[in-house]
Amino acid sequence: MNECDQFQIDCGQDRTCFNTRGAYECIDIPCPVGYIRENESNCLLKCHQRSSSSCPPRRAIYIRYKFLAIPRLTSSNETLFRLPIFPQKSTSLKLVDRNHSDKSFPFILNGIDLQTNRTLIESNEYEFEIHYSHEKHSIKQRQRLHTIFVIRIHVSPFHF
Repeated sequence: MNECDQFQIDCGQDRTCFNTRGAYECIDIPCPVGYIRENESNCLLKCHQRSSSSCPPRRAIYIRYKFLAIPRLTSSNETLFRLPIFPQKSTSLKLVDRNHSDKSFPFILNGIDLQTNRTLIESNEYEFEIHYSHEKHSIKQRQRLHTIFVIRIHVSPFHF
């Protein structure tokens, strides 16, 4: 059951309802300074709205939020999410763990797929980023496109 839909949860501005398998929680999804809300889960760099040439070269154009609720005992090598990108020769992907610095971080990037790298035995919450960069070459200029995916995963206490 999706409690967010069932109970028509309204978490308020810059927040979203995250269905966590058996419960829900309201999560902040603010757009950082210099960004505008494009929709419920995306922020767009303000200067990119007018002209991409006026944007600072290292800032992400998009910040995209993705929330996943998965059951406990999800097995190793399970694909959880495919990044909505088109990998090309000049593409770079980097997974950045925001809250955990231990070596048992249970997720990896396999190409454009986010996968588990071990069986998820305990209920837990993870929040991390995936940085996607792509260089776009044109006759006039070389442009670096950068997107940050903020991923939050809730591993349920239930195995179903």
